[in-house]
Amino acid sequence: MKGFNDRCFQFGDQVDVYRNLNSGGSSIRCSKTKLFVAHVESVELKESEFRVSEPGWQKVILQKRKSVHAYIKGNLVSINLPKPESYVRQVHYNPYITLFFM
Repeated sequence: MKGFNDRCFQFGDQVDVYRNLNSGGSSIRCSKTKLFVAHVESVELKESEFRVSEPGWQKVILQKRKSVHAYIKGNLVSINLPKPESYVRQVHYNPYITLFFM
C-alpha cells in the first residue's frame, strides 16, 4: 500500500501507532525508519506491546507540552475496518498521571 508521500507499507510490517492529536485518529510510522506512513481511523495489530519513552515523558512533564513519546509497537494486520464492539480494546495514557498505559 502507498501512504504519505508515496511511502510504501504492507500488512505484516512492524509499525508504531500513536494517537494523532491534530486529527483525532491514529498515526502509523515505520518502526525501522521512524518515518510517518499514514493516518487511519482504526488499526489492528498483533504481537503488540505498549511503549513509553522515559526521556520523552520527562520532557513532557518539564515543558508541559505534548509530544509523541508513547506508542504501541506491533505487526500491522488491518486498517480502517469495522470491528465488533467485543473485539475492540481501548487503552488510555495520561503522562501527567502515570508513566504507563492503562
